[in-house]
Amino acid sequence: MPARAALQYSHDAFDTRAGEMMGRRMAGETFLKAWIAHAGADPVTAWVHSRADASAFETQTRELGLTGPIAIASRENLAPLYEAGTLWLADPAIGRHAWERRWFKQDAWSIVGITHTISTGAALDHLANLLIAPVQPWDALICTSRAVKKTVQRLLEEQATYLKGRLGATACTGPEMPVIPLGVSCDELAPDPAARARWRAELGIGPDDVAVLQFGRMSFHLKAHPQPLYLALKMAAERGGPRLHLIFAGQATNSGQADDFRRIAAAFSETVTTHFVDGARADAGKVRSAADIFVLLSDNIQESFGLAPVEGMAAGLPVVGSDWDGLRDTIEHGVTGFLINSLLPDAGSGARLAIRHALGIDDYHHFVASVAQATAIDVAQAADAFTTLAADPGLRARMGEAGRLRARALFDWPRVITAYVGLIDHLTRIRGKAAERAPCPAERAPQPTRMDPFTLFGAYPTARLQGSTRLVATGLARRVADLPGGITSAIMVKRNAPPLDRLDAMLARLSDGPVTLIDLVADSPDAERRVLVMGLALLLKFGLVARA
Repeated sequence: MPARAALQYSHDAFDTRAGEMMGRRMAGETFLKAWIAHAGADPVTAWVHSRADASAFETQTRELGLTGPIAIASRENLAPLYEAGTLWLADPAIGRHAWERRWFKQDAWSIVGITHTISTGAALDHLANLLIAPVQPWDALICTSRAVKKTVQRLLEEQATYLKGRLGATACTGPEMPVIPLGVSCDELAPDPAARARWRAELGIGPDDVAVLQFGRMSFHLKAHPQPLYLALKMAAERGGPRLHLIFAGQATNSGQADDFRRIAAAFSETVTTHFVDGARADAGKVRSAADIFVLLSDNIQESFGLAPVEGMAAGLPVVGSDWDGLRDTIEHGVTGFLINSLLPDAGSGARLAIRHALGIDDYHHFVASVAQATAIDVAQAADAFTTLAADPGLRARMGEAGRLRARALFDWPRVITAYVGLIDHLTRIRGKAAERAPCPAERAPQPTRMDPFTLFGAYPTARLQGSTRLVATGLARRVADLPGGITSAIMVKRNAPPLDRLDAMLARLSDGPVTLIDLVADSPDAERRVLVMGLALLLKFGLVARA
């Protein structure tokens, strides 16, 4: 079977034990497990930047159940990447890797990136760079939702307009941009009656009470501000009906926000009973079974897909979510739950926010918080949704079952991995027949910002060491090892200097009289000549050789 792709791997991005519980880590870990189980990759191949990550990849894949072979590709070992045919990224940084590929054969492999959070400066720069970098027709950027794709297209349109005005560019073409959602493990998230009984007993939730669950990072500005949610639940509770409980399962972004969550919970305690469940608990995921309704009133641009509501659907829960970015793709309004209207200020109103962030006056967190602060979720509409669901167990059951079936049909990892493999096969076919964009002439640097330093900085020296340069030994030392002061400290980077015996051989030949550089290296292979030239420059540097 084929390797299919070399997966860009870093321990920080794929292991939920690497730090704070974050969506990108959860998505990376569950993707890796699903890839092992469903991609049919043989060997399972990683693209790493360090030995530590290579070791972590092997450890983690074995822990996730891999028994077959593993291959490790890197910048110093491209063979497994050539064999795989696709470099699979965990981010949208296709451009950076396209520049690196340009040093080799541009149609040797495809590059596939994926959007997670696209609101950071780094992510936006990566996206804008798609029109500048040597991205090819056989590359792709997976957009996890239709809203994300429209956002990326808007950014690229703006970048293309700039390039046309600045450079007269006429062809500003990025990669393919298919919409493929993130995946979940539906079997692992299935409702568990025993866990429901256990958790509800622990939390003190009565059999006729209704529990609303928000699962994920607890953050005012990076997930969802809790106050609109409390306001909606308070309105619903005051209309009568069953007692309402709100479960926050996860971890707060910082201790200050943790305190604020508890302070707000206390302010609404007369109408809503709040429970906090530590997301680091080994059994925290099972708290989904204790809930009757899942909620995420997302109100921030950090969110781009919203994996938690899909997990709630897979757990058989109706979902109340904001009509916002990826949630619009996952929640089917009136069928699997309710979408709650969201509102942003009109275009142009945020120019001050943009310039403060661009100039570094506001950091990313303040920028995102400012946007979230101006994002409104319809509290009254949310209250209506909670009222309706709380009063009708039959409706909750029907919507929960519809959501469970929808999650399995569209978002279960086998379905998503099949879409990924289909994309890889599609790009492979394109790579076999499409024309290359902006091919690199042999006499030009593959990457202008990383060209041969002896070319780029050629204006610095008095003269250049050329093929016609005549060289002669000075007699300072007969062997390089006899250099006054020692040769060890003279050679700073050993891999870029010939062995001492080769240096001695050239020194001996030059002791017989002047020889041109081209004659001195004529009998050596091309690849070796480059190192010999640098060795001769070393002999010149320390006075063992001089220009005749």
